[in-house]
Amino acid sequence: MFSGVITSASSLEQDCADVRRLREMWVEAFNERDLERVVSFYAEDAVELPLNGLPAVHGISAIKESFKSSFTNRFNELKVRQTQVGYTEPLAVELATYEVIRHVRNGEANEENGRLVATWRRDPSGRFKITISVWSKETA
Repeated sequence: MFSGVITSASSLEQDCADVRRLREMWVEAFNERDLERVVSFYAEDAVELPLNGLPAVHGISAIKESFKSSFTNRFNELKVRQTQVGYTEPLAVELATYEVIRHVRNGEANEENGRLVATWRRDPSGRFKITISVWSKETA
């Protein structure tokens, strides 16, 4: 389980580096289908706006159920490439692209690409947690 354990120096560069590393850890947990670890990156009041126009998901319990569904829908690998991370007290903002690969019934791979925007805020212990996460699929 994620303990949020990256602690930041007061420098802007270190804060941005912390968010970059936290996303890497989140992707590792997602690809390992470690549900508890994935949701440990979220603030209690987080909001997740999933793909395909699905309704917003509010709070840890609902986010956990949403990811449970993702894990059973044949997501095989997720790659996230952060394009920008910025920090201005109290929030860090992350812009990224993603690629998800799914295997479909006939054994072929289906690839989906899109964008991710997320905000991170420090909790009372100083750990960054995701507060809002918006996933947007690219259209042809």
